Amino acid sequence: MSQKPEVVEHQISVEDEWNFSKEEERNLRTLEEDLPDMTKPKIRRVTHILRNNESLKRFFEPNFLAIGPLHHSKHPDSILCKAEKAKLKLAAMFVEGSGTTKEALYHRIKEELKSLKACYGSKEIEKWNDYELAFIFLVDGCALLRFIDCAANDKLKDLVFKTDLLTFAKLDLFLLENQIPYQLLQLLITSCSLTRAKELNKSIEDFISKNVVSLAGRQRQEQNTTAAQESQQQNPASVEFQQPQQQQPAHLLALLRKKMIFEVKSAERPVETFQRFLEAYIFRERKPRRYGHSFRNIKELKERGIRLRMSKTSSIKDVSFSRGILNFCLATLNLPPITVDDSTGPKFMNLIAFEMSYDFANKFEVTSYISFLDYLIDREEDVRELSDAGVLQNELGSDKDVAELFNTISKNLVPDPEAYSEVKLAIQEHCNCALATCMVQLYYTYFNSTWSFLAFIGAILGLFFQAIQSYYKVYGKGSATK
Repeated sequence: MSQKPEVVEHQISVEDEWNFSKEEERNLRTLEEDLPDMTKPKIRRVTHILRNNESLKRFFEPNFLAIGPLHHSKHPDSILCKAEKAKLKLAAMFVEGSGTTKEALYHRIKEELKSLKACYGSKEIEKWNDYELAFIFLVDGCALLRFIDCAANDKLKDLVFKTDLLTFAKLDLFLLENQIPYQLLQLLITSCSLTRAKELNKSIEDFISKNVVSLAGRQRQEQNTTAAQESQQQNPASVEFQQPQQQQPAHLLALLRKKMIFEVKSAERPVETFQRFLEAYIFRERKPRRYGHSFRNIKELKERGIRLRMSKTSSIKDVSFSRGILNFCLATLNLPPITVDDSTGPKFMNLIAFEMSYDFANKFEVTSYISFLDYLIDREEDVRELSDAGVLQNELGSDKDVAELFNTISKNLVPDPEAYSEVKLAIQEHCNCALATCMVQLYYTYFNSTWSFLAFIGAILGLFFQAIQSYYKVYGKGSATK
């Protein structure tokens, strides 16, 4: 018998299995680089979808100050390079009042440099060595804290900078590509004396608050917060302010966003419960609630009997819609207060760019808010209605400029389809109510002005007296004959 040939199996040794060329190893490493950690977004460039838009590009470039490594320039003719002397001066002022030394701060940064570098995408900082990065973090972090401290305490005049440069500097602080890790700021703050550290944390809190809402909105929010605290002491379940869980933000822009989207919930009053009953069983549409909205702007909403009112807080989630209890043809749309100035465009566009970062898990709250405002603002008449209602404070220029700004920054946005869905449906149901529309048109026809109201009253009185005269003509003669 012939023997079967032995089958020799080729076993790959460990050495053969990992015997890759340098190019192959480099390609394999790309599978592990920049794996997205959705809980801690990294500091990156603005997505090309926004940056390639010529009308939006100006919102992402720093005008005066380069904070962090992304826009740090060594070119002597660069405007950003000329501002380096200003940053050195600010940093020196910070160190002087910190209660520590520049050597101690620099040493702490070098100790934490690996974790600080992890806050950036690897490609964003590859041109800098560790020594250069450590010095950039030292100067920019100290300068930023000094500037924020002065801005929060109305002491910018102590910096002896020109007014226009200060304005540009404030605009540059909330650019996505101009951020430094919040971890770095806390590292510098905790290196200071205990008293100074408390002051700096308070300054950051105040600085962010000043950049969230208008002055009128802040005053109203402070009043409502005080009232809520008093109410909670008497009835803890009456008002509940739910803030997101305390987690260190990635940077200042992330902290600004966090302050803009906090949840506000209040306990329902009996009137509100009755109103929900009316909306559910009396005013509701018989068709399925799956249609889209057809309203176009605030002027059209006003013609349908919807008036505007400022919300009780500055949260962009504090948007609500309510119908009247007795006068159901009128309704109210509550909107958070907003100040529109030169910083509005850059702030919102960089917040939108931050939400579009691929390693940031979020619900596109700011993007959805801007898209919702775009539904409401079409022309300058809509801006005027918002201003008259106290919702919008125009510090930009004309009402036309404000309308054009929102129409520009809202292009090609993809909001969360669930954002403000209940408000949109409620508005649409009100607009679809034929009886309410007729009553509102009747109101604007006969009661919109004093003269039309007097004419209506005169017509009613004329009919009344004519009815009385006819009555006496018919029944008065009969009683006289008897």
